[in-house]
Amino acid sequence: MKKVGVADLKAHLSGHLRAVKKGETLIVVERGTPVARVVPVADLRSGIVTRPPSRDLSTVKRTLKALPSLALPVSSLSILLEDRRR
Repeated sequence: MKKVGVADLKAHLSGHLRAVKKGETLIVVERGTPVARVVPVADLRSGIVTRPPSRDLSTVKRTLKALPSLALPVSSLSILLEDRRR
């Protein structure tokens, strides 16, 4: 497994894709944090595998509404704004 930065991936996309075609897996990192994995396609004929949902949407919505709200000491907005300042 090879780590590659976003800028390097953009600059050398064709070469990286050749390596993936040969079976190599790439981990794309942004400022040292992994953001994506590029893997070879196992079998092009198989397509995308989907499975039916285990529960219907209305059941999930009722379950989520029944959950108690979290009393966190920090607002999610302040966390988001702090993260964006980095």
